[in-house]
Amino acid sequence: MLGLAGATALVAGGMIGAGILILPAMMAQFGSWSILGWFLASFMAYSIAIVFGRLSSVFKGGKGPVDYVARVFGDNSAYMVGWGYFIAISASSAAVASALGGYAKPLIGFAYLPDWTLGFMFLISLLALNIISSASSGGFLVVLTFVKIIFFSIFGILGLMHIGNYELVFGGINDLIKSASMAMFAFLGVEFASLSSGNIKDPEKNVMLSTKYGVMIASLVFLLVHCAVLFVLKDPSLTNRPVYEAAISMLGHSGAVLIAVIAFISCLSTINGMVIVEANMIKTIADEGWFRKSLGAVTKGGFPWIGGLIFVCTSLFFMFDDGIRGYVVLVANSLVGIVYIMSCLVDMKKVGLDQYNIVALLSSSLLLYNCNLYLFLSIAFIYVIGYFLKKVLQEKK
Repeated sequence: MLGLAGATALVAGGMIGAGILILPAMMAQFGSWSILGWFLASFMAYSIAIVFGRLSSVFKGGKGPVDYVARVFGDNSAYMVGWGYFIAISASSAAVASALGGYAKPLIGFAYLPDWTLGFMFLISLLALNIISSASSGGFLVVLTFVKIIFFSIFGILGLMHIGNYELVFGGINDLIKSASMAMFAFLGVEFASLSSGNIKDPEKNVMLSTKYGVMIASLVFLLVHCAVLFVLKDPSLTNRPVYEAAISMLGHSGAVLIAVIAFISCLSTINGMVIVEANMIKTIADEGWFRKSLGAVTKGGFPWIGGLIFVCTSLFFMFDDGIRGYVVLVANSLVGIVYIMSCLVDMKKVGLDQYNIVALLSSSLLLYNCNLYLFLSIAFIYVIGYFLKKVLQEKK
């Protein structure tokens, strides 16, 4: 069981992952609006955090968004939300695992192995750690998250010393909305504590606190790192490794090894959080009777090991083709956006309209910003597969 520190690490660690290593380059096109975009995205993410934290108190003993939606909109809607979320995180984990494998190579060798193969090996190892001892895994999560928060904070502070080299550049106001929309991708994971409430001590209190603390910690780290990259590099948009290049500029080539180590830790922490969350997601679906209850089996320490195994196997499916990974991530973001929107609607129905769920709903909708006809058809196809799986695997009554 995770305490407040472990739950906060789950949320912050889930957000401070591979995204912060690449987003500064992608957002640099928006100039100085990108800095304000992080502030706006942080405010929006905090509103979503309030919604998830509040729902954990409204639905005492609830098991996250899937359970919340089930109690208000029925089992069918809840199952589809849960299935879509499971696929979204499985797809995202493939990209993070591949990044993990790439950063691990200069540290441990195995240069002959594809990035995804090495990343999958680490994914299997983390699953084994959770199965053997979920308590050890929780402590491991706290340590990894603490290390990367300290490093990225130091990196950001060092970068702020170069503020004199930076010139403010503002384009159209629309760039602020675009930058905030892009920055929202980094906050995926704000729901991790809510999804794992069954594995958190005193969830009615700690889910709210850990979600709020996690968002605040991640917001500070994101802003520091982004500003450091802008202040140090003349044009961050010219590189795919902005944090790496900024570290080289500030610390020399020894910084390359350091950034590889921290990037490795960052990705490792994120994947461990995904394993915990997705294993609990399968358990929730099984507990509700939408899948056979045997698929929700847990270890003596309470870890849903079959759910974790299903997650690892599903993630492997998305690791083979690097060419479609960007498209898969867009689909994943849209699926997560649907989970957030449904959670906001539940909050509105149970609590009533207020500034938090209104802003959270608008913020969640930004995750569907890039949804076109092809993405819509892909999402529909995923839900169709989920529908038939439920028919096949549903608990017999």
